[in-house]
Amino acid sequence: MTLNEFNDLDQAGKSLLLAHLGVIIGERNETTTTYTLFHMGSFYAEACYDVKESKLVEIRSFVNTGPPMYI
Repeated sequence: MTLNEFNDLDQAGKSLLLAHLGVIIGERNETTTTYTLFHMGSFYAEACYDVKESKLVEIRSFVNTGPPMYI
């Protein structure tokens, strides 16, 4: 699956793919949010889960794992 194909899915589809195909490579906890980083082969995805509301808030996807490049 490509990044563009993943981005075309709705949040439920993305969540399902992360659960079945994603490899968890990191997790961080903040006051009200848990962020889980997944490796998806050719790209990465980050799931943002609101702990207080007990719900998935957002799934972000990206290719570059390095620091931001400024021009």
